[in-house]
Amino acid sequence: MKERMQPYDDIALAAKIATLEQTIEAWARQNDLWFDCGFKSYLEHVDGEPNPPSVVSLMYFEGPLFSIFNGYADDEGMAEEFYKLVDGLGFDAEQRDGTSMAFFAQDPEVSAAFDALFHWQWVCSLLKPDCSDVYEEIYAHFAGRPDDLHRLSWREYEILLYRIFQSQGFQAELGPGRNDGGVDIRLLQRDPIGDILTLVQAKKYAPHRNIRLDAVAALHGIAAVENAQKSIVVTTSNYEPVAKRFAARTSGSLQLATSADVVGWCEEATAGIIKDKSCLSPPKTFANCYSVSQERKTGASYEQLWLQYGSQ
Repeated sequence: MKERMQPYDDIALAAKIATLEQTIEAWARQNDLWFDCGFKSYLEHVDGEPNPPSVVSLMYFEGPLFSIFNGYADDEGMAEEFYKLVDGLGFDAEQRDGTSMAFFAQDPEVSAAFDALFHWQWVCSLLKPDCSDVYEEIYAHFAGRPDDLHRLSWREYEILLYRIFQSQGFQAELGPGRNDGGVDIRLLQRDPIGDILTLVQAKKYAPHRNIRLDAVAALHGIAAVENAQKSIVVTTSNYEPVAKRFAARTSGSLQLATSADVVGWCEEATAGIIKDKSCLSPPKTFANCYSVSQERKTGASYEQLWLQYGSQ
């Protein structure tokens, strides 16, 4: 029996993605709209298993496109022109939030081919060395020395929280760090009754600089707009009493966390609450893992470990 040939190979699918992205960028540049924009794959954006129909590409945007897609300024009908352009290329565009747009193939066969391709890419991404013991050392350090959280940069603090939430079993998405729409990390918890989306805002502040009501209320408002079931503010400082009273009136949908909570999360991760540590291991080479292991044996400090490995 003759084996059935696949109608779309990987090269053809990659060409379709390239044509889509290049055409959109060319259109945006022609209309002077391409500022702080770009594309990334679903795997790069979410670091999780793709679900059909697959997101072929994700466009992130700020500047003029942000105003157009969010209805703030579109007197010339550029949004309609954009959607017609994408439709003419055989794709559907779906705005995911205020700063990103997802694209899906319209043709069922093409969509199924993308499903197979992206699932295979995700499987390949799991074939990485298990260096999670390095993360255990980082968690153990901060569990025992919470004051050192203040020594991290604001971005390192976000990355640490991102890894901690991954260790708790969440499908976590780390924001770009700048122009993130007020959300640093998005957490997705799969549930048969319905998925639960949690938005996280990290506030790496000095101990004396308490979080005010406006910052807490802002995240709560963003969660309502994005239909997120929960939101969490995490800080290295504390909260003004009025902010705590506000959170208490949200029936548990808004959580205010401090370094004490981060210490508890680190202790849980160190104790091995997570069963599958593979999600904590970034795509490093075996040689890099060996190098980090050797540094540990020679007494490298946690700062060296973090700069060499944890912030990747």
